[in-house]
Amino acid sequence: MSEYTDSLLARWENVEKLHERLSSSYEESLKDRDKVEKAHTENLEKLENLSKAIEYTKMIMSLVTKQELKPLEDLLTKGLQTIFSPSYSVTVEIDDRGKDKTAEFIVHHLNPTTNIVEATPGRETGFGIQTALSMILQVFYLMYENGYPILLWDEPMTQVSDGHIENVFDLIKEMILEAEIDILGVTHDPRLLEYGNKIYNMTDGKLTLKTERTDGI
Repeated sequence: MSEYTDSLLARWENVEKLHERLSSSYEESLKDRDKVEKAHTENLEKLENLSKAIEYTKMIMSLVTKQELKPLEDLLTKGLQTIFSPSYSVTVEIDDRGKDKTAEFIVHHLNPTTNIVEATPGRETGFGIQTALSMILQVFYLMYENGYPILLWDEPMTQVSDGHIENVFDLIKEMILEAEIDILGVTHDPRLLEYGNKIYNMTDGKLTLKTERTDGI
């Protein structure tokens, strides 16, 4: 009986060790899953930003092909210089592909290491640059197409780093005042709260006015 009991206890000990190993492996799998889900969410945000940029490009295509490109190039250049660095500039290249016209936004930037001006298609630049170009294109469209003067933004600055946020809103303020455009934005980003004239909280589908001031944009 003692040998049988010892055998059962040994098997039980092995079962406990196996359970411990499986539990540890399961916890590691959960951590890996969380990392994958986080990366997936970030990639979805980046993809959404790229999609928006493409859509805004399509909207202005008919406008761009009918007028001088310089006003658009100047506006994009001014935007990147205001937000990032005076070493940036933008040109727009129009190409005919069958019945369709395409626009390529080329970002020029002086490389401080090589002292050579590098030209990069806008779609291949960083997401901060793409966000800035997308924002400026929206304003340009409203300014020159006489659209309804309001921009609707959903988490507009997720790809803009802290060091550039203030410059972004300096540019926005200047542009929307000139174009008499209003902005209605939805965000969870606390960095943006100081720039709004009216801040609302939404809880359980109900809007409540949190802050109202006159020094925002």
